[in-house]
Amino acid sequence: MKHYSSKQTACDQTRSVAGFTLIELVVTVGIIAILTAIFTASFSSARATARDKQRIAEIEQISLALDVYKQAYGAYPDTSGLVGEGGSIDSFLNPFLSPVPHDPLGPNDETYQYRYDSSFACDGVSSVVIYAAEMEKPVHTNGESTCSDSSVGDGYIKVIGPGESSSAGQEQEQEQDRDRDRGHDRDRDRGH
Repeated sequence: MKHYSSKQTACDQTRSVAGFTLIELVVTVGIIAILTAIFTASFSSARATARDKQRIAEIEQISLALDVYKQAYGAYPDTSGLVGEGGSIDSFLNPFLSPVPHDPLGPNDETYQYRYDSSFACDGVSSVVIYAAEMEKPVHTNGESTCSDSSVGDGYIKVIGPGESSSAGQEQEQEQDRDRDRGHDRDRDRGH
């Protein structure tokens, strides 16, 4: 049997052993709050990255549908505008891609949108492009081409072909290349 001093009772002994102090509870709650903040930030960053990857995949899908359109009609649609929001480009895409995708944050979002442009200035050349003007995380690589002078900024751009105004210029360049090759062939035949 335990003996207690006159100042200490059995009740005092059990109280000091049986609970957490206020400091211990505050420290525990603080640690839980810090861990929750870290996991929440990581989770939202992962979601933003996933949405950006979805944007890139959908731009690739739209690009493929536009290639099929070109094979069917001989040229890309001569228009510009938002994709996946009921505009004129959607009516061109519907037979080849249905439903026409829109940004993962939804249609009518003014920041994150897909755009199509049949006469986009890319490094001084008119090009047909499909792009997302903004991404949630900066993208350092573009689709199959980079446009150093484009206004896309941190967005993702995919050049899918020459623009209408540049096709005549490209044909002229190809004809000049053929003439130059013919000249080289003549020089070779002459023995030069």
